[in-house]
Amino acid sequence: MPDQYELERFLNVLHETDRHLGRLFDTVRRLKLEEDTLIVVIGDHGQAFGYPHNTYIQGRTMYEEDVHVPLMFWFPRRYRMATRSTTVGGQVDLAPTIAELAGAPPAPDWQGRSLFDTTRSSRAYFYVAEDHFTLGLREANWKYIFALREGVEELYDLSKDPDEQQNLAKAEPARTARMRQRLAAWTEANRRQYERADNPLGTGATH
Repeated sequence: MPDQYELERFLNVLHETDRHLGRLFDTVRRLKLEEDTLIVVIGDHGQAFGYPHNTYIQGRTMYEEDVHVPLMFWFPRRYRMATRSTTVGGQVDLAPTIAELAGAPPAPDWQGRSLFDTTRSSRAYFYVAEDHFTLGLREANWKYIFALREGVEELYDLSKDPDEQQNLAKAEPARTARMRQRLAAWTEANRRQYERADNPLGTGATH
């Protein structure tokens, strides 16, 4: 069972945050600014309370309670009615999405893509380097986790197992291998990007 005391404190904060967000929206409407205002509400990480995994606080695992965050765009000019998207994305996609809603071109060096881009893949990458160095990949309903130190792989079908209790890595070897390869390619791309940033003149020297 979750840590009930800490969970209730957390829920109290959420209720108070909702109240202040309501005040913000009401003020924008009262000032008649809603047609020219975009409000983005997002969290930077989840929060774990010991259930369904024995982890606490945040930033220590790849499980959904740690990485699934709220995201809301309030933009009456474009969306008159509330709607919910099933698109999977990451924080890296936030700036391109805001730019699209604002009618501005994305910067050429941004890595992410707008969450409204119909040609993008429904994918997000994760990593944790606090307690254990762990990499993760989410593709649609599938989540792959690789613990580098232990060499342990995990694979979950979130559509059938939202609490991530049934590790399918051995039962789905082809999918596991494909997602491992995709994660390795992402890791290599990041390594090359950091290498370029560390050596902008291309002299062959690194710090």
